Amino acid sequence: MVRYLDFNDGYIGLEPGHPSDNIPACLAVAEAEGRTGRDLVTAVALGYEVQVQLQDAANLYRRGWDHVNYVLVSATLAAGKLTGLDAGQLTQAVNIAMNGHTWAGRSWARTRRSGAPPLARPPSTAFRTQWPACSSTGELTVSSYDPDALADPAVAALMARVEVRGDPVLTAMLPARIPNRVTIRLTSGDELVREVLDAPGGHGTPMTDEQFEEKFTALVAPLTSAERCGRLLDEIWNVDRAPTVTALTGALVVVDDHPTLDGPSRETS
Repeated sequence: MVRYLDFNDGYIGLEPGHPSDNIPACLAVAEAEGRTGRDLVTAVALGYEVQVQLQDAANLYRRGWDHVNYVLVSATLAAGKLTGLDAGQLTQAVNIAMNGHTWAGRSWARTRRSGAPPLARPPSTAFRTQWPACSSTGELTVSSYDPDALADPAVAALMARVEVRGDPVLTAMLPARIPNRVTIRLTSGDELVREVLDAPGGHGTPMTDEQFEEKFTALVAPLTSAERCGRLLDEIWNVDRAPTVTALTGALVVVDDHPTLDGPSRETS
């Protein structure tokens, strides 16, 4: 579910992609294999390194392949490291993961249930991506994905008036920068223009720990209590020192303990 809302990280080389797609497989395998938090962090770092180097090496989408094909390689190698596979076994695991997978939605979901040795145990979950409508408030938050927000007539009317155009000058700045320009034409004929050359978290605009916590809290707070949100943050920041990852995975179990909810707390799987 890491990319259900496309609200996770992004990396742009010759091919764009989302390296944090590697994390769920690593977390599931680390828990199943009884690995330490440091082992988990090492595997995630390996997944990131493999994926971004592949993204830097070759473009896929112009050839009709999706970037998640790179995740098939990186997540399989990362999970294989957690299970202790040797070089020959890792090679065959990648072969199994890559066999016949050429499309975004099916490729990543299939890998998790195709029988590749490192990924045999994680649950089979179909992923879907929901693209949010352009927010009439000018702010994109998790609430922007709510069905009522997406069906808002004001949002639909605004989307109908939006036109997307490529600019060769901005495009030439990729992948070193991620430039965007927004132009608003008023009924008076005047134009309001705003240009941003770097996205938050880019090479020139790295996010601080505080910004990561703010994003995390904004996403998690509607689902649970402030106390549980704080516990999750503590487990995440200290996972590299944990003897196992079970405390972290246990904290990730969804519990209806939000203070605004009525009735007793209950866990859902």
